[in-house]
Formats: sequence, C-alpha cells, structure tokens
Amino acid sequence: MQNLFAGKRSLWFTLWIGYGLPFYIFLMLLDIFSTTYKQSIVTYVTALCALCYCITMTIAVWRSSDLYNGPEIWKLAAKVLVVFFDIQLLAELGKFF
Repeated sequence: MQNLFAGKRSLWFTLWIGYGLPFYIFLMLLDIFSTTYKQSIVTYVTALCALCYCITMTIAVWRSSDLYNGPEIWKLAAKVLVVFFDIQLLAELGKFF
C-alpha cells in the first residue's frame, strides 16, 4: 500500500485497479445503501470511507502519473480522468448531505 500511495506502482495499475475499480464499487454500494437504508449510519459511513479512499487514491494517481516515463498524453489523461472521477463522487455525495 505504501508503494501505491507513493506512486511507485505502474500508472495503469494505480488508476484502474487501485482507483477505478474500488471507486465504482463504492458508487454501487452508495446507491444500494441510499435506497435500502435511506438516511442511516451505514450510508454515511460508506460515504465517508469512499471520500477518504478517493482522496488518498487521487494523490496516488497524481504521483504515479508524475513518475510515469511514457508518453505525456497518458500522464495528462490520468490526471483529467481522476478529476472527473472526483467530481462524480462529489456529485453523488451531494445527494446525502
């Protein structure tokens, strides 16, 4: 986990496995919990975990893209994609607070 946060893992792994996959799992859980439990503590705890995880992984992807040795377009694309992921998460969390 330290290597992942430090950006020492490959960019594709950090972006898709470390950030993208858990991101969409959190979104699905939030959707399920918000319809099943409405305004319960389960929904709020999941939302808080999603927010903390996404902040951590945004930093990890940013660092990984800075250390990436490939074409510059992939560095930029990863950063832009993470910003879109973060905006999507904030819009989703806006439904609860």
